[in-house]
Amino acid sequence: MASARDIQSRIKSVQDTMKITNAMYLISSTKVKKARRALNDALPHFMQSEQLIGEILRDLPELEDRFFGTGEPILGGKKGFLVISGDKGLAGAYNHNIVKFAEGILQKETDPAVYVVGQLGALALQKAGYPVNRRFTGAAQQPSVSRSRRMAATLCQQFADGELSEVYIIYTRMEEHGEEATPVLQKLLPLSAEAFRPGEDKPQKPQQVNYLPDAGAVLGSIAPNYVTGYLFGALVEAYCSEENARMLAMKSATDSAAEMLRELSVIYNSVRQAAITQQIVEVAGGAKAQKRKRTS
Repeated sequence: MASARDIQSRIKSVQDTMKITNAMYLISSTKVKKARRALNDALPHFMQSEQLIGEILRDLPELEDRFFGTGEPILGGKKGFLVISGDKGLAGAYNHNIVKFAEGILQKETDPAVYVVGQLGALALQKAGYPVNRRFTGAAQQPSVSRSRRMAATLCQQFADGELSEVYIIYTRMEEHGEEATPVLQKLLPLSAEAFRPGEDKPQKPQQVNYLPDAGAVLGSIAPNYVTGYLFGALVEAYCSEENARMLAMKSATDSAAEMLRELSVIYNSVRQAAITQQIVEVAGGAKAQKRKRTS
């Protein structure tokens, strides 16, 4: 059995680990709140773009546009997949789950174009045999509108040039009112015109609007802005999912450390009690020996 000093050393080590895991839990919680706040601040701007696209499609239902898959078809384009993973570990099975989900989709495709956010996802996919066309660095840990805009510009340009026939995004989305995060596949391009049409409960008001230089040019400039907003939302959602997974992992580690401390405290008390008992026995034995010596 370990000595009392060794057990005290282990208790001190576990206590130090608990401080670290608890601090990481609090940091991740703060990051999630900050990211959510940034998304809520930017949301009205992108909702305005969505509304304007809906108005253009309502006024000009026959308008053909490449971003909506109604323009002149360009043959030979690849399917593009943007995979959003993380840059860091200590997040439970977050990165493992998104990579396995992406592999299950990519293995069904022939020569897909793969774009990755996050170093861990890029390394895992390359190891699995999927060449990465481009990595978008920094966006996994610091999602921002500017980074989303650069990503959208790259994907939209390659889609407009016909290099990509379709663009999909693979990321992790938090379940509403829950702690579970689920990998999902969403189609990014071409955009669906039906998604921008108002529902039956929203009456359409006839308007006469002059678009300069023309409606197609206006739509072509607004669509990338909408894609930027969609990407920013996905980045924030994935980031919050990662930090939430890290919070759960740190909470589990903290709980395990607390349980270990309880067990070590019991062992320490037992060892200490045994040492005290041994000392008492030795003192009593010594006293008896002295007594026998005096009487002999």
